[in-house]
Amino acid sequence: MSSKRIGILTEFNYEDMELWYPYYRLKEEGHETFTIGPVKGNTYNSKHGYPCKAEYGIDEIKVSHRYAPWTLYVFPYMYMYIANGVTH
Repeated sequence: MSSKRIGILTEFNYEDMELWYPYYRLKEEGHETFTIGPVKGNTYNSKHGYPCKAEYGIDEIKVSHRYAPWTLYVFPYMYMYIANGVTH
């Protein structure tokens, strides 16, 4: 399997296992994983207080598909990008 770059979304009150489990499992499989938040460099705490620093801001990410998993629609700023099919 070829290695891919995979971004995982973070925001205040994220669910620990929904972020960290795929983050580390994908990394174990040889993929490059990184975190995406509303603002690059900000630290967002989970529901249980675990911090996650956003390695990239949402404004730096290119969305290449018009459709995306339902979880992306939870974030209002992501919905704007997906609905408009932004690929800049």
